[in-house]
Amino acid sequence: MAGFEEVRVCQRASCGQRYVHRFARDLHMRMYCSDACKAGAYRDRKREERETYRRWQEDQQRQQRERERQEQRERQRRARSGPGGSRAGGGTKATTEAEARAVIYEAAGLMDDGTTTLRKAFLAAARRWHPDTNGSAEAKAKFQQVEQAVALLRRMGVTV
Repeated sequence: MAGFEEVRVCQRASCGQRYVHRFARDLHMRMYCSDACKAGAYRDRKREERETYRRWQEDQQRQQRERERQEQRERQRRARSGPGGSRAGGGTKATTEAEARAVIYEAAGLMDDGTTTLRKAFLAAARRWHPDTNGSAEAKAKFQQVEQAVALLRRMGVTV
């Protein structure tokens, strides 16, 4: 098989040197003027990959921080505007599953001793404090407190 000569430019971006290519079988391969340029090009590609990955990680971290800031602002907004801070019915806003359960049982006037299910306690509290059936001033606030506790439990995946 007869070979040929061809003048090519080294593919390494920082080299750009011209060299003579003499082999027909290597036309499909990436060409460099020397093994040192080939190794340097490999290092350049790896450096670029690391830099791209580092930028991606920074973007992910920045997005995570922004999500956390938004969640914090939302929690602060709810705490300021919602009925959680100063309730007419007293008490504080439930933030854990145990607190939410305690709010429901307390509103129903029951003890959480395992004899009454959470659903029955919620229904009893809803009947007792619903504004349509109870005309007292604290009924609306107490009913909202029970509803928020149930909503929290449902978000946590607890069946009520």
